[in-house]
Amino acid sequence: MTEKAAAPAAPGLDLDALEATARAAAILAPGDWFWRGYTDYEEPSLNCIVPSKGRVEILGHVPVDREAGSFEADLHLRRFKDLFSLSTTEEDARRHMDEWLWADRDYEVPNTDSRLSVTDERNVKQPVRDLAVFEVARHRGLPDETPRTHSGIHRGEIVDVRNPVARHLAAASADTVLALIGRVREQSSAAEKVLELHDTIWYDQWKHEVYSDQGYGGRCCLCLVFDGAACDTVLALGGFPDDE
Repeated sequence: MTEKAAAPAAPGLDLDALEATARAAAILAPGDWFWRGYTDYEEPSLNCIVPSKGRVEILGHVPVDREAGSFEADLHLRRFKDLFSLSTTEEDARRHMDEWLWADRDYEVPNTDSRLSVTDERNVKQPVRDLAVFEVARHRGLPDETPRTHSGIHRGEIVDVRNPVARHLAAASADTVLALIGRVREQSSAAEKVLELHDTIWYDQWKHEVYSDQGYGGRCCLCLVFDGAACDTVLALGGFPDDE
């Protein structure tokens, strides 16, 4: 019989921080999350049902128009000129940028790029890259909202995304969930052992008094058996059963 893999130990779990990110995400995206999509016409997306709003796309994609003068446009033009520096002319560069920018120049229909998106507090899909927190900004003490176009942001590595759902997805990794499950199971197992000894170990069910005058070092009998946490664990899980 194959043994189940043990859940990873989690001595460094910050439960307060994890709870904070989960509560913030739950405000935007309560209830169950589920995948949906019709791949013949659209990209799959992660969704939930929000009362009074209906289905909300938590994580998906949004088309973004290409714009002249944007950071992406300037970067594309520089790369084009660097690649063809010996043969390109200004007219070549202009024509290349027109092809990059426009699906139909005559009707002013721009080309678009599909961007990963998250839903914000207004229930509006926002490109994740527009909410990025750049590593350089954190190192230099700049605000998290500092854009890539800022003179102090010389490279594009990011370390965070300014959105509750995005932060929750990053915080609730598979290892974190397994560690939480392991912790809950350990406490449940300890509580079950205490209840099994209910009829064999004497304790004061109501007062949880200390017995230092009897040589127990300030702890009740159950806490002596379970390293000082038994009664607190049982009480947190609903308390001891009533004596018959």
